[in-house]
Amino acid sequence: MQPKEGFWRRTGRRIVSRPVVFAVPIIIVLLLPYIALPGLHNSADMIRQVPQDMESVAGYNLLMSRFPAGELEPAYVLVEYPSGFLEDEDSLKAIGRLGESMSSIEGISRVDFFSAPSKELQELSQAVRSEGEALARGNISKLSYFQTLGQKNAKHGCTISRRT
Repeated sequence: MQPKEGFWRRTGRRIVSRPVVFAVPIIIVLLLPYIALPGLHNSADMIRQVPQDMESVAGYNLLMSRFPAGELEPAYVLVEYPSGFLEDEDSLKAIGRLGESMSSIEGISRVDFFSAPSKELQELSQAVRSEGEALARGNISKLSYFQTLGQKNAKHGCTISRRT
């Protein structure tokens, strides 16, 4: 007595006995999307893949017209520094040179990196220290410097407030 044939065994025998009969309809089914959608183009640009009359596309285009290139879709670059510490002076200088060279590339509007404000902050720290020493000696003529300092810090997102 032969074991009962299962569905897949019967299907396999039929396909092997007449492969063209099965292959042609399968190929036709697979080709239908290419025939039906001749204008389909794959892209990484999500905005091009949605209907252009959508409100979200109009809003996105409005934002793109108001902000510099890359502000809404920034490119992130990860730089690996295999040896040394990123906090030492030589590393900060190297990172600064890299940032400056990247900002000189055509089409790049701004380069932000973690140590970008460090040079300004170091200079600011030294200036505050020397001005503070001058004030400690009784030289109040440079008091306006601290007002300018507050304005510079506000520009960089820092705030200085006085206690009243």
